[in-house]
Amino acid sequence: MSLSPSARRELQAIGFLRTALADAEDILRLGRSLGEVIATRPGGDLLDVLTPKDRIKALPKSLSALHGTGPFPFHTDAAHHRRPPRWLILRCERPGPSDRPTHLVDSAMLKLSPADRRALQRAVWWVRSGARAFPASIISTIGGAPLIRYDPGCMPPADPSFVPSKAILENALSTTAPAALQWEQGEAVVIDNWRFLHARAKGDGDAGKRILQRVLVR
Repeated sequence: MSLSPSARRELQAIGFLRTALADAEDILRLGRSLGEVIATRPGGDLLDVLTPKDRIKALPKSLSALHGTGPFPFHTDAAHHRRPPRWLILRCERPGPSDRPTHLVDSAMLKLSPADRRALQRAVWWVRSGARAFPASIISTIGGAPLIRYDPGCMPPADPSFVPSKAILENALSTTAPAALQWEQGEAVVIDNWRFLHARAKGDGDAGKRILQRVLVR
């Protein structure tokens, strides 16, 4: 499974691409056609199975540990990596009874003034990665390509003077209409993880029943 030249152009232009994938092998094949498939955590599986979990059953310091089966805030996947994966692939194995969507926000469409962008570039955040932490900014570049890095679960401001940058970003997110991905079994989406933030919407009664598969690619 690989993308056609026209699909690759669409992905580059729009930042995400919906497709259909038959199974876990298909999602891995697509990931390998885009680059190097990597694990979310050292020693972890290359394919993650995601389902709403109660806080007590979740990995420590994960978004599930913070938010349980509720909605997730907008975030970058694997923000705790020094170089976050460029591509995020999600595939729906089962949509679950609540049919909760995944929301996407294009960082290029955020309503940020030049002063706001400068504040997000200059503010330093600690990115917690296991027992270690490293400094990073919400808006930066990698090899000349723009990157938005944000995960409120593992990124506290490095100094009280940088706390206002969180309000700047959260206000921009709250005033930008997201794209809503409604899931059906076998549907998948490839997301530019440097450009888009994504979030899990509200839903009830789908713990263990709404199942997404995830692959990260750099």
